Amino acid sequence: LVGQIGGGDFFLVGTSYSKIDDFPAQKPTNLTANISAQVPLWDAGRLKQLVAWRVELAQSAQWSIKSAEEAVALQTVSLALDRSRYHLQVQVYRQYVQKMRCLSDAIDLIVAGDRGRASEQVQARKSMRQAELQLAQSESALRVAEIRLRRFVGDSLPSPQGFAAVFAQLPAKDMLLAETEASFDIEGMKSRARAAEAYARSVEAAQKPQVGVSVSAAQVIGPIKSTSLSAGVSYSVPLFVPGADASVSSAQK
Repeated sequence: LVGQIGGGDFFLVGTSYSKIDDFPAQKPTNLTANISAQVPLWDAGRLKQLVAWRVELAQSAQWSIKSAEEAVALQTVSLALDRSRYHLQVQVYRQYVQKMRCLSDAIDLIVAGDRGRASEQVQARKSMRQAELQLAQSESALRVAEIRLRRFVGDSLPSPQGFAAVFAQLPAKDMLLAETEASFDIEGMKSRARAAEAYARSVEAAQKPQVGVSVSAAQVIGPIKSTSLSAGVSYSVPLFVPGADASVSSAQK
């Protein structure tokens, strides 16, 4: 069985067969346990850069979550503004339709006494029908905006009035630019860029010499008991790694 403990490996070997000369084979009863651990002493900063890479990726994920929340908020505000705009359009077109109906009724009375002005009657009715069509389109757009807005805020919609006071005073341009530079999307991009730089440095460090310490312990439990301990220092130097430059260049990109 092989497992992982921290940065080292743990090995557990089950029963083993044994035979001693001039003695018949016996059923083995020995149990051997072996534990080994490897700890890097110097790796040119590879592990440190890998940790920094993971940290920046986690930070980037947090910025992505906040960016998604901000996108939902902006979509909600945009739908609320559309609803307010369509509500005002409906009010305007309703008044316009009423005026065109009054005009059409007045022209009908005039045409009843003067048939020569029948063309004005046709034009007035045409204008009234166009106004009614625009009113129907605005009412349809208002219903669509309200349906989409309910998906974000629920069935209870606030009053569509009151947005004029919000936009009466807009923030300064410099303030808007500063907030844009500190937006969640840009911060997430910066985190991803730092993560890529850390990963590139870890790939480059992997091509350098590595120094580590290894410790192992073994114990045999059974008729014949024994215990052994060993420790050593390892020093590895990559002499030839095909594609190492390409790996570093790809990580930097």
